[in-house]
Amino acid sequence: MKINDIFKDGLASYPDLLKIEEAAEILNVSESTIKRMLNANELTRLKFKSRVRIPKSEVISLVSASLPEVV
Repeated sequence: MKINDIFKDGLASYPDLLKIEEAAEILNVSESTIKRMLNANELTRLKFKSRVRIPKSEVISLVSASLPEVV
């Protein structure tokens, strides 16, 4: 099993569209860091009126890109 799959399994309790607070919790960073990442287009945002949501798949991709490939 790849580390990426283990990470995905650990996020099963989170919704597919994350609040800024949830993304910050998963990545263990501040909400300000998530907002900076959104403004720098490092994460994709979806806006619903005044609410911002981040696809969980974006967070998984971000973490997967930073992990070494395990054979």
